[in-house]
Amino acid sequence: MSSLLVYTKILRITRYLGMRTNHKEAETTMDEIFKYFNLIITIIFCLCECGFIYLDQSGRTTDTVIFTLNRLNHIIFIFGMCYTRFKCTKTLNKFFTNMDHLADSLPENSKLAKETLLILLTTSAIGLNRIPSHFRIEQKTLNFLIWPKLAVTTVWYTVSMVCTCNMLDINNNAIKQTYRFLKQTPSNCNNSDFMYRLHYLKKNLNLISSNLKCFNKIFGWICLSLYLDFALNIIYALQITMGKQSFFPMLRWIEISQCTLHAVNAVTLVNKCDRIEKNIGKFVAVCYGFHQNIPDKWSIVREEMMNLGNYAEKTMPKCSAAGFFTLNRSTLGALFSSIATYLIVCIQFNMSEAQK
Repeated sequence: MSSLLVYTKILRITRYLGMRTNHKEAETTMDEIFKYFNLIITIIFCLCECGFIYLDQSGRTTDTVIFTLNRLNHIIFIFGMCYTRFKCTKTLNKFFTNMDHLADSLPENSKLAKETLLILLTTSAIGLNRIPSHFRIEQKTLNFLIWPKLAVTTVWYTVSMVCTCNMLDINNNAIKQTYRFLKQTPSNCNNSDFMYRLHYLKKNLNLISSNLKCFNKIFGWICLSLYLDFALNIIYALQITMGKQSFFPMLRWIEISQCTLHAVNAVTLVNKCDRIEKNIGKFVAVCYGFHQNIPDKWSIVREEMMNLGNYAEKTMPKCSAAGFFTLNRSTLGALFSSIATYLIVCIQFNMSEAQK
């Protein structure tokens, strides 16, 4: 508890100093100092507390792994929020502008995206207060702390996922609209009409590409933290279900419900990102198909259509978790296979401990 208070004071002081600087170079320097100082302090706390758990007689290797993963998730989340706070101010403004242009036909969705994004950014710090080591807390204290923390983290996580999926839906609808506009283009229209449609398609693609890049820059680290939190909940649920330690029965149901919530949200987010990737692929296929059907006398239009397909295929970004991996359906398969491998190793380790 004392380390958390010291850590909070350090964050507040460095953030205050970073906000008080007026000179541009000094402000950039304070941003860098705040970011790396925060990272170093968190790593020190991680190593120290993991050492205490390992040396504790009640601590086990699996408990140390869980706590280390939790602290790693904490580092990533803090770094992501600092990155968004200091490096994405202009990106946020650009993102809001792009969302307004993309959602002209869906103004209510654009408004919802803005509101949920603001809720996410203002309540994100609440999610840092998770109980990192349930196994070290007495039952009376846990009974008192678990319900408010569970409610806060569940609301925070749900709001984050609703916000993210809503903005992905707007981008996906914009891609669908562009794809339908291209598909409805008659192959026998005149040259000027083709050039007008190509100009409209290029404008939309540039807007969608810019918006997806902004999305990856703003929410990349947060998405990575959410997926690590999802994996951590599954691992911890397996630990309290298969472990020999005594837990009060309600904790098992709490962890199972948390895992279910995380699984539903993770699958939903992956499907949203996967749809964007597939719709971009459909758009590229239609571009190449139009290139083959356009008459030879319109060579300029054919060349422009070919260039449009190449541009959409090579430059359109994919939704990613801070560049570490792409958010698609293969991501879930890799995640579940890693958890299954961890489970097998834990079972073998417990069996070897029982034989000693």
